[in-house]
Amino acid sequence: MPEIEIYVRNSGGRSLLNVYLPAGEREGFLSGLAAGEYSGEGAHLELSVLPEWITDDEERARLVASGSLPHLRIPLSAINVLPAE
Repeated sequence: MPEIEIYVRNSGGRSLLNVYLPAGEREGFLSGLAAGEYSGEGAHLELSVLPEWITDDEERARLVASGSLPHLRIPLSAINVLPAE
């Protein structure tokens, strides 16, 4: 299964979801999403957490004071598209 990289990036005050696919995988990826699920084998979600995304005030203050905001790399087993209820 090809490596798919999904990044959440902050740019110009906007939060962006970027998906990087190997050449030739775009149609298969979009078809899988249209069908409701794409196997995420080999995929990961990566993001650097911004202070304003941390909802716990004490934890946010502690992390900001330490200068150590987390960077996450989360392996994905599937990417699902579900109808909102």
